[in-house]
Amino acid sequence: MLLLEAYVIFMLHFTFLIFYLFLCAVVFAVVEIQIEGPHGWAQKLPAWRPHPQHWLSRLTKRVFHGKEFTGYHASVFLFLLLVFHFPFVWSGTWSVFSELELLAVFAVFVVVWDFLWFVLNPHYSLRNFNPQNVWWHKRWIGRVPVEYVYGVLFACILYTPLILSDSSYFFRLMLLFVGNAVLIGVVVMIYPRARQLAYLHRLW
Repeated sequence: MLLLEAYVIFMLHFTFLIFYLFLCAVVFAVVEIQIEGPHGWAQKLPAWRPHPQHWLSRLTKRVFHGKEFTGYHASVFLFLLLVFHFPFVWSGTWSVFSELELLAVFAVFVVVWDFLWFVLNPHYSLRNFNPQNVWWHKRWIGRVPVEYVYGVLFACILYTPLILSDSSYFFRLMLLFVGNAVLIGVVVMIYPRARQLAYLHRLW
């Protein structure tokens, strides 16, 4: 009975963590919208860019499926990884399993944050979320950028050793996916109406 109570408390804490990270993704997406406006992938930003023929440019274009590598994205991803690892620094504890789960959650966070950029950006809408209007996502599977699929698969791969050691991690992985999907659905339903009301009151 005590084990069951401890497990329920732990899952509730994990649920709160998902909600907290989703809120972080919302705020960070809004920050990026304020910085980039309608020009995604730092198109108009005065960011550092390697020469197109430089080996780093060729390598990153392969990794990012044709996207240009910029100093803006390098610094943003490095900053986020450092922030995600802060609990390890604060507590002074680290383990391989904790690192695997952190990187899996980070992969899902990046997918959610990127998609929210389109949902919350007043210059876009879900109708415009396609290869014709989102030029920086070069490869798509249906209406989904291939990077989103890779992010989800990467999270599943990282969780595999955890699930093999403890089946409860499977439920945490499902909660991670379902929780974010539900929260995205809520934002998609509520935000357009809120934006319309703000526009009517000249707040947007």
